[in-house]
Amino acid sequence: MDRNQLKRAVAMAGVFLAAAGSMTMVAAQEKKPRIAVLPFDSSHISSSHASLSTSVVNGMFETQLVKTGKFIVIERKRIEEVLKEQGLGLSGAVDASTAVKVGKILGVELILTGDITQLGVRESGGGSSMFGGSKRTLEGALDVRLISTETAQIVFAEVAQNQDSSFKIRAFGVGGGVDFDETAIDKVFRPAVTELANKMAGEAANIVSTQRGGGGLVAKIANVVGASIYINKGAGEGVKVGDVFEIFRTGQEIRDPDTGAVLDVEQTLIGRIIITEVKEKVAIGRAQSGAGFQSGDTAKPAS
Repeated sequence: MDRNQLKRAVAMAGVFLAAAGSMTMVAAQEKKPRIAVLPFDSSHISSSHASLSTSVVNGMFETQLVKTGKFIVIERKRIEEVLKEQGLGLSGAVDASTAVKVGKILGVELILTGDITQLGVRESGGGSSMFGGSKRTLEGALDVRLISTETAQIVFAEVAQNQDSSFKIRAFGVGGGVDFDETAIDKVFRPAVTELANKMAGEAANIVSTQRGGGGLVAKIANVVGASIYINKGAGEGVKVGDVFEIFRTGQEIRDPDTGAVLDVEQTLIGRIIITEVKEKVAIGRAQSGAGFQSGDTAKPAS
C-alpha cells in the first residue's frame, strides 16, 4: 500500500469511527424518556409569591433533570405554546387527563407536575427579631408526580422540603417581613429540587422499561370500528395473534384533602380483548368480554 492509499484508508477509518460514535450517541438519546415539566400549582401559598415561585421551581427542575443525564427535557417555550393553544393557563393544577393530552401533543412519555405546598416563614424564640430575640426560618415544600402519557397513571410520586435562615429581614421594616426574591426562593427550594430530580433519575431505567414494554407492555386503544378494536402497539413491540389484553378506563383522581395533591387515579377494568391480527405498529382485536371500548382506553396484557 503506497502513502496515498494509506492516507485514504486512515481517512475512511476516521469517517467510520465518527459515524459509529454518532450512532451510539443517537441510540443513547433514544433510550432516555422525553419529559415535559408543566407549571406547578402554587395556589397553596401566598398569591403575591405564587407566580415567582412557580417560575423559579419549574426552571430549577428543568436544569436538574438535564444535569442528571437521564432525561430529554422539552423547552419551556414549547410547553407554554401548547398550553396556550389548548386554552390552559400557566398556574398549575393540571389534572392527569389534561397532562396526558398535553404530553401527547408534545410527544413526551412523561409529564412532571406537582404542587408547591409550602413557602412561608416560621418564627421561633421570644422577643423582637430586630434585636436578635427570635429566629425566622424560610420553609418550602414540594409534592411532585410523574404521569405516564401512555396510561395516565402516576409512575413516581414524592415530597421534599427544605428551610433556610439566611434570607433578608427588612430593617425596622416599614411593614416588616421578609424579602421574597428569586434568590431566597432558590435557596430554600434548590436542595429539594435536586433531591427529587436525583430520585427520579434513579428510577428512570425502571420507568423506561415499564413504558416501553420491558416491565409489561402498555398500549392504548387507538380506534374502534365495528367489532374491530385497534391498539397502538404491534409486532414491533412483541404483540402476537392470540394475546389477550385487559382494558382499563381512567377515572376520578384521588386527592389529598389537606394539600389537594393527586394521590392516585382510578383505573376501572371494563373488559378484555383478544388479538386477531398484528401489523408492525398496530394490532387488531375483538372483544372477549365487556363492551363499550373507546379510543384512549388503556390495554395491558392479561395475567
